[in-house]
Amino acid sequence: MIGLRLTQRVHLFHISAFLVAALGLTLLAPSRNKSREPVALTNVARMVAERLASYDARWSEALSEARIWREHLGLLVTVYDEAGRSLLDTGALRPLPAEALARLGREPILLLETGRAAIRIPDRGYAVLRLEWAPPAPPGGSALWAALVLLFAVMLASVAFSRTVVRPIEHLARATQAFGAGDLTARAGLTREDELGTLADSFDDMADRIADLVRSQKELLANISHELRTPLARIQVAMDIAQEGGALPQAALTELDEDLRELRGLVEDVLTTARLELAAGQAGDPGPHLRLERVELQGLLNRSRERFQQSAPDRALSVELDPDLPPHVEADPTLLRRAIDNLLDNARKYSEAEVRVSARRSQDSLRLEISDRGMGMTADEVAGLFAPFYRGRRPRAASGVGLGLVLTRRIVEAHGGTIEVFSEAGVGTRFVLSIPLTRSHSVTVEASPTHAIL
Repeated sequence: MIGLRLTQRVHLFHISAFLVAALGLTLLAPSRNKSREPVALTNVARMVAERLASYDARWSEALSEARIWREHLGLLVTVYDEAGRSLLDTGALRPLPAEALARLGREPILLLETGRAAIRIPDRGYAVLRLEWAPPAPPGGSALWAALVLLFAVMLASVAFSRTVVRPIEHLARATQAFGAGDLTARAGLTREDELGTLADSFDDMADRIADLVRSQKELLANISHELRTPLARIQVAMDIAQEGGALPQAALTELDEDLRELRGLVEDVLTTARLELAAGQAGDPGPHLRLERVELQGLLNRSRERFQQSAPDRALSVELDPDLPPHVEADPTLLRRAIDNLLDNARKYSEAEVRVSARRSQDSLRLEISDRGMGMTADEVAGLFAPFYRGRRPRAASGVGLGLVLTRRIVEAHGGTIEVFSEAGVGTRFVLSIPLTRSHSVTVEASPTHAIL
C-alpha cells in the first residue's frame, strides 16, 4: 500500500496534535505569567510588608523566613533603613533612587520595573522585592512522567477512535472483494448512522441491483432455451419429413408458419428489451434512443387491427377514436406499435370475447385503453404482472416467456408515459396507456426519415 495505512495516519495525527498543544502551552506560559505579574506582585508585596512589620526589627529572625521565600517562591528581599543601610538581604537588590523614595512616601506599595516592587516599613525604612517567575524543576522528574502518562492516554484514545473508523472500512473492503470474486450474496451489512453507514448502504443497494440483473439474465437464458426447444423441434421434424420426400399437409405448414412467427416474436422481444436496457443504462444517457416522427394514429391502429385479425380471424376487435383527438402523435412508430400489439396479443390469449380499443385526448397526452372480458387477474397477479418472465395463470395454449408486458412498459416509459392495469378475476382486464402527444427537447432522439408503418 502506498504511504501510511489509515490507522497509522490516525495515530500520527493525534500524537502530532498532542505535541503541538504541548508546545503551544509552553510558548504561551511566559506571556500568561507576565500578564499576571502586577496583581501577583502586589499581593506578595502586601504579604511581605505584614510579615516584616511583625518581626519588629528582629532582622535575624526575619532573615530566616526571607531565605525560605527565596528557596520556595523565588522571592528576593533587601531591607534598607532611612539612611540607605542594608538591614536584611537575600538578593542584593539596589536601593531606591530619591525620586522613587519620594513616591514611596506617598504610596505603601510601589511597583517598579517588571518583577520588582518596593514597600514602606513604618519607622524602619523600606524593602525592595524581586519575584523570579522561573520556578525550579519539580523533584524526581514528575513533569516528564506527567507528559509520558498524558501521551500514553492520547495514544489509547487514538487507537479506540481509529478502530471505530477503520474497522467498518475493512469490513466493507472484504465485502467488496468477495462480491468482486463472484459471491453475489456478499453484503456490508453495517448499521451505522454516519457517512460510513451511508457508504455501506449504497454498496448493498448496488450489490442487490447487480445480483438482480445477473439473476434476470440467467432466467432469460433458461426461459428462452425452454421456449425455443418446442418450436425448433417441430421445425426439425418438418425438415426431416421434407428431406425424406414426404409431402407436408397444409395443417403442418400452418403450424410451421406459426412456429416461425413465434420464434421471430421471441427474438424481437429479447432484442428490443436488450436495446432499451442498454440505452437506458449508459452513463449520462437521459433515456433510451427513440426514432421520433409524426405518427398518424388511425393508420397505426388499423395496422394493429389487421395483424390481430390475421392471427385470430374468428375474434372481434373494435377500435374507437375520439373526434377531438389530434390525428398525429410524436412517437417511435415501430416501438409504439410493438407495445400495442403486445397488449392485443395478451388480450387474445386470455379472452374469448371481444377486445376493445379506444383512444382519446387527456390534456396533452394520448390516452389509449385496451380492454377484454376474459379470465381477469387477482390483486397478487396484477402486482407481479410487469416482472420479467412472469406468467401467472394462463391457458394451456398461451405461449411466451413473459417479456411482452415488460417490454410494453419500457416502451411507454421511454416515451415519457405511464401504463396502468385494472383487472378483476372472472370479469376482465383493462390496460391504460398515457403518452405525451409531443415530446420535449430533453429526450434523446435518433434522426430517422419518415417511413410507412410496417
